[in-house]
Amino acid sequence: MPGRKKRKKCLDTTVDNIKMVTAKTSYLTLQKSVSIPAVARYTALIERGSIAPPVKMDGNTIVDDNHRMVAGLLCNQIPASTPGTAPLSKPRIPLRDIQPDPIDWW
Repeated sequence: MPGRKKRKKCLDTTVDNIKMVTAKTSYLTLQKSVSIPAVARYTALIERGSIAPPVKMDGNTIVDDNHRMVAGLLCNQIPASTPGTAPLSKPRIPLRDIQPDPIDWW
């Protein structure tokens, strides 16, 4: 229908929304923060119908691809996972404690 806005599939990529969706998970991560602009790029891809590549996981620990996982949580579309190995020397951080960073890392 002309003039009708297309319904978004994902929550907006804001600090509050990132904290809300990560608070509900039992995932652990090796990273302390994620780049909000990087997460926003992934949510835009999901809204256009793309499927994110798998996230590397070691059990319930995200080894790599935190931005894709957070985007998936914002879009209620958890990406597939592939086995990864988390170094024993790196501390595991609850994903709910991850800090959204306004800086674009890329």
